[in-house]
Formats: sequence, C-alpha cells, structure tokens
Amino acid sequence: MAGRFFQYLNDIERFFCVVRTSGFVLSPRDCERVRDWYLKGVPLQVVLEGLVQGLKSFKFHAPRGQKAPHQLSYYSHFIGASVRRFRSAPAPVPLTPASAGTLPGNRGAGGTDLKSGGTGGTLLAVDDTAVRWVRQLATELALALEREERPEARTALEQAAARIGELAAAAATGLSEDALSHELQVLDGDTLAFYHTLLDEARRKALAREADALVSREPGLSDKARQGRAKAILADLLRADLHLLELSP
Repeated sequence: MAGRFFQYLNDIERFFCVVRTSGFVLSPRDCERVRDWYLKGVPLQVVLEGLVQGLKSFKFHAPRGQKAPHQLSYYSHFIGASVRRFRSAPAPVPLTPASAGTLPGNRGAGGTDLKSGGTGGTLLAVDDTAVRWVRQLATELALALEREERPEARTALEQAAARIGELAAAAATGLSEDALSHELQVLDGDTLAFYHTLLDEARRKALAREADALVSREPGLSDKARQGRAKAILADLLRADLHLLELSP
C-alpha cells in the first residue's frame, strides 16, 4: 500500500507545482489529509477536480496577482463537494469495442493509427495507467489555463489541451501506455516549439542569449554537441517560461 499511497501523494504535489508555478513539499498536516482521502478510497481524479474548482473560486474572489493558497485546508471544501458528486453519480458504462466504435482522426505522429498496431483492427484492452495519466494531464492543463493570463502562453496551452483531449479519447478505447508516452513526447516538443513562435523577437533573443551563456559554461563540447546542448537548454527555458511540467510520464 505504501508505494501506491506515495504515488497518490506525489501526484497531488505535482498539481500544486502547476498551480503555483514552483515546487514545494506539502506540510505534514496536509500529508495526513491526503492519507485520509487515500484510505477512504477517494480517487485521485476526484481530488484534482476539487483543486480545479477551488482555484477557479480563488481567482474569482481574490485580488489580481495574488498567489493561490498552497494549503490543502483551503481546498478541502471543494474536494469534499467533488467527492459528494462522485459518490452520487451513476456508475459509468464500461467501453467495449462495440459501443466505442472507431475514433475518426485519432492519429499520432507520422499519421500512425492510435488503435491496435496502427492497422485499424480490433481495439486493444483499455490501459488503466494510460487513462489515469492522460486524465491527470488534462486536469493539470485546466489548472494552468486557470492561472495563466499571457495571451501567447494561453494559446500554446489551449492547443496542448486540445491534443490531450484527443489522446484521452484514444486512451479510453485502447491506446497503450507506450504509445501514449511516445505521443506525449511529441506533443511536449511541439508545444514548446509553438510557444517559441508566439513570443516576440526581443523575448526570443533574450532566451537564446541565456541558452548560449549556459552552454558556454560547459567547456570541451564539439560544435555538434554544443548545438544539441543549446537546443536542450532553450527547451528547458521555454518550459520554465511557460510554467509547463513535462508531459511524458
């Protein structure tokens, strides 16, 4: 049980990184609160949906520019409401190949089909790990959009959220964890590249100078290695500027 609980706890902490755009560790009291939810069988997604609702309420009522609370006590009311909705909702009907059918347009990088082996044949069994991960990413992007006000950042995040929605549908009808991981790696790179094109020239030049300065601190690199490091560092700088956590698991 310990391993699963710590994964549950880590996933909630990751969400707070999205909310506050910086890392931190939950307090011991908050960890006990999370443990209580875990022992009561509250699904992770239900907790995260409560966090989203709490953030929306905070943004509506708080003065502009005020940081969102990082204590779980603030969100407990919203998480409690999310739990009540979950418990009162009818159980979902499991998807089957007959009821799900095919998903038009669900194609991955290079035009590969997101169903079994890319052949358009029988749908694979649903991979619960892939479904959980892509649902978490969808909720993380919803949180990021709630707290983001820069037009160029919102545009990049909205495009990523739309693609995550397509992957969520594919995961629910048989996309494997390995296939999802590949698609998310592609989406991660595409999102950063798209965001880079949306920045004004001054900001792009500033990021390039910062990347070059960081590469210069790594002596002994060949020209090819230096170019590769500059590209990787620029991606890290763009990720930090966009406040985007890595999408691939």
